[in-house]
Amino acid sequence: MYRIAVVDDEPVWIEIIRGIVNEFFDSRSMEIQIDVFDNSQLLLDAMTEKREAADIVILDIDIPNINCFEIAEKLKELYPDIIFMFYTMHEHFVFDAFSFQPFRYIRKEYAARELNPALDSALQVIENRAEKFIMLKSMNGISNIEISEIMYFETNKRRCDVYLKDGSIINVRKTIKELYSEIGSDNFVFLHRGAAVNVRYIKSCSSYDLTLENGIKLIVSRNRIKDVKAAFTRYWET
Repeated sequence: MYRIAVVDDEPVWIEIIRGIVNEFFDSRSMEIQIDVFDNSQLLLDAMTEKREAADIVILDIDIPNINCFEIAEKLKELYPDIIFMFYTMHEHFVFDAFSFQPFRYIRKEYAARELNPALDSALQVIENRAEKFIMLKSMNGISNIEISEIMYFETNKRRCDVYLKDGSIINVRKTIKELYSEIGSDNFVFLHRGAAVNVRYIKSCSSYDLTLENGIKLIVSRNRIKDVKAAFTRYWET
């Protein structure tokens, strides 16, 4: 079952979006749960208390006296895989929205036309993120690790240090090329010959380094920066 959150302070728009979403999933015989909120702070409170994230959040960014972008950023920190679709009557907000990594930008006047293909693309992303595991052997034993929990890995002499989301590090006797090949995920991209990162954890990227969601900065070689940015964009937009 997919969880969808719709955030709008106008009841008429909540019903319009709810209708489009229901029709989309009904046509595919998919079960969904739609939660509605009249402001994004209530959405944040609900997800913080219940620790249950929506798969897709359709968020009106015009709600008065609420900084929807700030709420979206906090939710991204808690649940990196949430797919945000920002929508509004005012197209100039699209430029502000880009810095918060929206999956799609929906114009309210074209919601009936733009929301369906956006939902279709979102489902493809969710399916592609299905959890896969890898066996990592270290001096401390063998661990079965979810690939999605790996933030990045780098060479350490003749081994590789694998950095996990929970802050732990696993030192494995593999070359970086061997480990990259075994992981076999398009979500990982080389930063240089000695390190590779999981793009789902990238918060920002400059012309020479990137910052992960936990604040760690990693150097990116000049000849790899284009590939890193392309992989980052592809992860959130395809």
